[in-house]
Amino acid sequence: MGIDTWYILGAGNMGVLAGSYLAASGLRTRYLVPGAAGTRERTLVFGRDRRRQRVRLQCLDPHRLEGAVGRLLLATKAGQTAPAMAPLAGRLDGSVEIVRLQNGMGSLEPVPLPRAARVIQAVTTSGGWRRGNEHHIVAENATLLGDGGAFPPDWFATLQPHWPGLEWRLDIRHQQLLKLSVNAVINPLTAVFDCANGELRERPDLLPLVEVVAREVDEVLARVDPRWPGNTMDRCLEVARATATNTSSMRSDVRAGRATEVDYINGWIIRKAESLGLEVPENRRLLQAVRERHPPGRGGFATGAAR
Repeated sequence: MGIDTWYILGAGNMGVLAGSYLAASGLRTRYLVPGAAGTRERTLVFGRDRRRQRVRLQCLDPHRLEGAVGRLLLATKAGQTAPAMAPLAGRLDGSVEIVRLQNGMGSLEPVPLPRAARVIQAVTTSGGWRRGNEHHIVAENATLLGDGGAFPPDWFATLQPHWPGLEWRLDIRHQQLLKLSVNAVINPLTAVFDCANGELRERPDLLPLVEVVAREVDEVLARVDPRWPGNTMDRCLEVARATATNTSSMRSDVRAGRATEVDYINGWIIRKAESLGLEVPENRRLLQAVRERHPPGRGGFATGAAR
């Protein structure tokens, strides 16, 4: 297939959307789906004007790959990372480039990677929902890529004109933490209380919880990032206002009986707090409450696990 082929793990909303950008730029894509081979058709439906774009996913069984994987887009749920990548053991090129398009932090920690692997983090607030073979993209926002280095890979210039709002950022870690902090408040609270985002700023019983969870998050991240602004509550309330009628991904997962990413969001905050000698009791309660609504799958972390 060639080392320049983009292999994609994850055929959900973001995986299909990102794959359409790669294909539009002329880059070859193949979706890795166990037991699958051939073409699957999906439709992207964009925004209020409901513009439709038909896309064809060229699928391969990862157990039957030939040759090395040189470029990988990782768009699975965070907890599915290790099992999804297991068939690729020994098949990753020594200098494989991995673009991690996932919520949360730490999903690649248990995965053995080649020493020279380049892991590029992606931060986006694009979002959508799926019905059958249709992916409804409700927000097509900027996407930030980076790995701490000043220079993007050679394919970045080819892809940038075809991926709306694509930027290379030196401060990608800071951008990841900014997104994580909002997700750590909005996602679990809306999942536990089964409410739309906007209710977090409107309901008097929820607003104090937003404040205390945000305060704990700020306390941890101020010790992790010297540039931390310390305004997580304000940013959460603004996101809740701007997305008032939206359903968070964690609430959708709980409603559908799927494993959530709480262990890679609040669980990551808890593990960092432990390493710093800090207490985050409300984050612990939220993590447990989400787990009780839907216990994590095998990929989930146990609170207090060494990382």
